[in-house]
Amino acid sequence: MTYIDNFQDCGQDTLTVATRTTAISGYGADSYNSATTVKGLLQQEFRLVRAADGTEKVSSANFITFSTESISVTSRITLSDGTNRPVISVESPHDEVGQAYSRINFG
Repeated sequence: MTYIDNFQDCGQDTLTVATRTTAISGYGADSYNSATTVKGLLQQEFRLVRAADGTEKVSSANFITFSTESISVTSRITLSDGTNRPVISVESPHDEVGQAYSRINFG
């Protein structure tokens, strides 16, 4: 069993990710692809992070996952308790074999 397998076994939290499409609905609202569930670790902690626009913001929670799901700041995120949280930034550090994990920082 690898480190990633061990992490995924202990990551009991889930979130639902729906990526935004380029289409706009008839009412002018953003359109999203069908949602997928991602497993990982939710941490409720304050962190100073750099947002997608380059400003520094304080995130109140983050979610760490080894999923290869494409997640961006424009994705619609729903936590397991049903709340929608705005995504401030998505960090995807790389190591010698590629992307190590993704950290989604929420407002």
